[in-house]
Amino acid sequence: MDLDTISCGNSDNLDLTDDINNVRYKNIQRSMDLDTISFGDIDSLDITDDANNQPEIALNISEETDHEVDIEKQLKYGADPDTIVNWTVGKTALMLATEKGWFKTCKLLIEYGANVNAHEQDKKTALHFAVALNRFEIVRLLLQHSANHSARDEKKDTPLKMAVTLGYAEITSELLAKGANVNTLDRFHTSPLFTAASCGHVEVASILLHNGAEVDTCDGENCTALLEATNKGFINMVELLCNNKANVNAVNDDGNSALHFAAIRERSEIIKLLIKEGANCNIVSKDGKTPLHIAAFYGNLEIVSILLNNGAAQDLKDHEDKTPYRIAIEKGHLTVAEAIEGYTKELKHCLNFCRCC
Repeated sequence: MDLDTISCGNSDNLDLTDDINNVRYKNIQRSMDLDTISFGDIDSLDITDDANNQPEIALNISEETDHEVDIEKQLKYGADPDTIVNWTVGKTALMLATEKGWFKTCKLLIEYGANVNAHEQDKKTALHFAVALNRFEIVRLLLQHSANHSARDEKKDTPLKMAVTLGYAEITSELLAKGANVNTLDRFHTSPLFTAASCGHVEVASILLHNGAEVDTCDGENCTALLEATNKGFINMVELLCNNKANVNAVNDDGNSALHFAAIRERSEIIKLLIKEGANCNIVSKDGKTPLHIAAFYGNLEIVSILLNNGAAQDLKDHEDKTPYRIAIEKGHLTVAEAIEGYTKELKHCLNFCRCC
């Protein structure tokens, strides 16, 4: 997520008098590029009329250490707590204070009526910014004052999606405690649990599961969190999902199971874990390949041996009419081919022996 970087320069103090209607203000000159905003010197402040034609005083925010004192003074004299800092994305004073991590200023603005659910041009609210920057105390403050935990930005991301993506366990828990939907889907049709699995955030995934996340929810390509975690090689995540009854034999739109992905990524320990949890070694993908075909293709003797010793069929043919043995020969993996051939001969010998008995 690409959040704007904001830096404020020095500014003159705002001079307010009791008679607001007679106050003269200075215009704020700002210099900006696409990503960085900097404040220039203040010449004057604008007074704009609201719908009732009442004077609305723009709030001036500086980076001085006692900014909350200055801001409180302005608010007492009627400065607008929803002042939009004058740049193209339209951030409010509350959003700016959130980005800066100014907890006291955020609290002041809210106490004086700032809209906690206002959004800027990209549809991000103050809560989005607080989550993205891991400002837990501000997140809690905003939620306590009815910030919308389900608000979606321009990319349709919720604060929960951001927290999960970044691995912020504490914020994830807080959002869920305030009612965020643990199974809400993003624009890619992926759930928070899938996102956590894809990023390898085990603690966050555990929190989601504890709060009712559906363990086998699929993305747009029918891929489950277990398939994604296996594909990424996150064995601790695979173990967590298996412990929460994930379907170890689920397949995606291509017919690939977790064992297929583990064979592709050559993750022998994950293969052992999946088999222990009941994974079928002979699941056939849409192109007719079993995990053994894949292991033979990559020439991984260890995985070939694990699969053979757990019931993988060595004589199944894919859609190109190739057995794992033939694939190993064509790829020049002679040791693997010998292992498959030796296992085949041993199996035939055992079968013949059994018939004689």
